[in-house]
Amino acid sequence: MCHEFPGEELHHKIVLTPKNIKDTNVTLNPDNLTYLCRDCHFKVHRELILKGFRNKAYRTILHNGYYFDRSGQMQPMRVYVVYGAPASGKNTYVEEHKDDTDMVIDLDKIQEALGKTDNNSNFLNASLFVRDCLYEKIANRDSMIDCHNVWVIATLPKKKERNELIDRLSAEPIYIQASQQQCEDRTRHDDKRKDKQLELAIVEKWFEDYEP
Repeated sequence: MCHEFPGEELHHKIVLTPKNIKDTNVTLNPDNLTYLCRDCHFKVHRELILKGFRNKAYRTILHNGYYFDRSGQMQPMRVYVVYGAPASGKNTYVEEHKDDTDMVIDLDKIQEALGKTDNNSNFLNASLFVRDCLYEKIANRDSMIDCHNVWVIATLPKKKERNELIDRLSAEPIYIQASQQQCEDRTRHDDKRKDKQLELAIVEKWFEDYEP
């Protein structure tokens, strides 16, 4: 019962889930119900969400980039630079291997978040600035980077540029290997890639520039 304001909404002490939603001992049991004002009800559910996130994350990041795992052992945060040709499968690889609490840094996604559309690409400089700020935090193992793993997705065909980034971030490289033909075929069949001619030219240029 909320003592600050009149009650407005019923709150279930045992949180409703798809498994118990039809259980009247949970949904209609007076002992499982309390009357809260709207603000208090929101606050209770916010705390439940945060608690669930903390339990799922099960880690505490320290200032130097280490965290405690489930067994209480200290583990280093790991950084991966996932590189390869456009349409080689970098994003798919990261999606299949990352944890829900991991950080993923992808220049294309940063540009989209800032407002880029198919006909609007004027956010590149701002996106590069955001990415470099994140790189700086990662390189310093800043406590703001609060995760087990960081996945950096980039094309990086030039060996020098690639190695500089890997060294800067103290990262592990992961090369997503695919042939030029595979990348071109995926580009042609990817509905998200609207300008096929441009995208295919970018793929061709990457293979021309690539230094193993």
